[in-house]
Amino acid sequence: MSAKRNPLDFEVIDEHWNVYLLSDGTKLKEKHVLLSIARTDKYDALGRPVYQPFLFTLLVALAPEELRGEPSSVVPSPRALADAETEAVRVEKVVYDEPNIYRLEDGTIASFKLTITSIKRSLKFNDHPGMPVYIIESTVVPSFEIPKSLWKKRC
Repeated sequence: MSAKRNPLDFEVIDEHWNVYLLSDGTKLKEKHVLLSIARTDKYDALGRPVYQPFLFTLLVALAPEELRGEPSSVVPSPRALADAETEAVRVEKVVYDEPNIYRLEDGTIASFKLTITSIKRSLKFNDHPGMPVYIIESTVVPSFEIPKSLWKKRC
């Protein structure tokens, strides 16, 4: 049986672009945005309510001129990217990397931090203006400061 969800309104406390310089000279900008969030009827082992966020992640690569190629009018499919030749790159320098923070209508403070686990540059290029397509594996790590009044009461 799936958990019941109670959608919550929220306000943005801090939402920004994170910026990373990659080993190939590219500047990678990342922004994840909370689109919606719900409190479920489930509780964790400590009795705190479980939240279900829905986030959207934006990634923009600004590659040096020598890495750019002929712009493509066709966006490569995920399969085509998986099959394409790639070169691993890494984060060389973190310029800005902080969590985005939101205040939920129930008083909870929710923060979300992106963690990049893998970056590969493909030999495919997008249509803006011939930037290489990067394959980025990442995960968003949530953190919640939940008021004690919302915790499940002990029996």
